Amino acid sequence: MRSPLFSSVRPVLWALVGTLTLGWALLGSAGGSALGQRGLESGYVDEAGIRLPAQLLPGLALAIGDVDGDGDLDVFMGTDIGPSRDVLLINDGRGFFEDDSVRRLPPKEANAFTRGAQFADLDNDGDLDLIIALARRIGATDQVSGKRNQIFINDGRGFFKDETAARMPGVPATEQDDPSYGIVAGDVNGDGALDFFVANNLNWPDKLWINDGRGVFVDQSASLPPPAGSLRSTSADMGDIDGDGDLDIVVGVGVTREGVPHLFLNDGTGSFDDQTTFRLGNEQRLNSWQTRLIDVDGDLDLDLILCNTPTRAMLFTNNGFGFFSDETTLKLPFEAAACKSVDAGDFDGDGDLDLALGRDPDDPTLRRNLLLINSDGQGRFIATPLTGDGGANAIAFFDADGDGDLDLIGVNRGEHHLWINKR
Repeated sequence: MRSPLFSSVRPVLWALVGTLTLGWALLGSAGGSALGQRGLESGYVDEAGIRLPAQLLPGLALAIGDVDGDGDLDVFMGTDIGPSRDVLLINDGRGFFEDDSVRRLPPKEANAFTRGAQFADLDNDGDLDLIIALARRIGATDQVSGKRNQIFINDGRGFFKDETAARMPGVPATEQDDPSYGIVAGDVNGDGALDFFVANNLNWPDKLWINDGRGVFVDQSASLPPPAGSLRSTSADMGDIDGDGDLDIVVGVGVTREGVPHLFLNDGTGSFDDQTTFRLGNEQRLNSWQTRLIDVDGDLDLDLILCNTPTRAMLFTNNGFGFFSDETTLKLPFEAAACKSVDAGDFDGDGDLDLALGRDPDDPTLRRNLLLINSDGQGRFIATPLTGDGGANAIAFFDADGDGDLDLIGVNRGEHHLWINKR
């Protein structure tokens, strides 16, 4: 419930936002930019200490969804090497979370780490299943190798069973050990069933798994263009880039070697063509830990955010036909660097998408995580630091406490964060 004090202060806050927006317009008309400006306080308060269980494991990945069908949003946290399983946090409906991983999640090998995850209804039974991108560390070294990805099927009550072998049958052992850093689900061939794409690193080929309609998957990576065989991919997203009604794929590249992000355009049947040079260019040499397709400027097409470390994040805007222009310098503040994760959501309820940037926990500058406020609805962002230290390997907007606005969670190897929206 909003307090009377909040109600009386809110008009003043919006007047200040209007002043900031006018400042953007004036700077834009003068041919300059407002990079480096800082916005108002976000209204977020970090309540991880009272809402999250104590001594949670180190986190690398997040997936959000109502796994137990009770109407609130639960949290899956993919963990680093060491733990025998990942973490499933069950929401009590008021934004207080219980770690119920032992009862609800199957185990994983202790040397594996979870770099990506997504909830998706893979078997069309109306509940959320889970796909997990895994890799593993070799012994006590820093060397990374492959690990078979996992498919967990939900029984409808939020209890998961590992059905990887049954859902991905006939895969030779030599092809099971993908060092996977990203995973994204979507219906790429228009048959109404969710397929998924896996971004693999260390020169292992990316994979495309096609759903037979019953939640059993066939490897159709041959439908990907040749560059997908050796990109050193780190992240991926799906969306209709060119407005033709099907799902295209954007792939982020990096970690062990900087690379060029790639655009794979769908012909409508789930076969893809590499149109990177044609639509994006090939001058970017980046370490893109996360890629996101979102409409930052409100023109109803999908723009591209590349979350990079240690360099600056990048923003490419779409002209409506799937051709992108680099508008990083004009629209992103200088602070948007050393980015390990990014998510989009309308945190202030003004009808446009804002961004949350999780900083690289290993960055020596020890930068704070950022809220990037969409100041004018056209994708010009103002940076506001979030409270707390430690960065965020993964960050996500969601309504944790069920009050209708967007809260924010960030996980890392040390201090986790759960920022509650108090606007």
